[in-house]
Amino acid sequence: MVQPVKDSAGRFGMFSIFDAKALFFAVPFVSTNNGTACRSFSELVNNKDSDCYKHPDDYILYRIGSWDDSHGIVLAEPPVNLGVAISFKEVSHV
Repeated sequence: MVQPVKDSAGRFGMFSIFDAKALFFAVPFVSTNNGTACRSFSELVNNKDSDCYKHPDDYILYRIGSWDDSHGIVLAEPPVNLGVAISFKEVSHV
């Protein structure tokens, strides 16, 4: 597995997917930055076996903080909405 690269402050971004029907945030994940987190979310949204694919209006990607692996510190940030799953769905050209 390729390790994420730290941002200019030496931290990784922390992200979580909010389920608007269940009203909770999923377990956070770490990614290099907002762009790489969005790419990972897009892959999930376009996987036909995922709940995000089946119910794209229900899931929202948020940046929720950052993680400093040098000091083992999680820094909370006010959640920032990076997009609803439906906006990440690829259009099929079949």
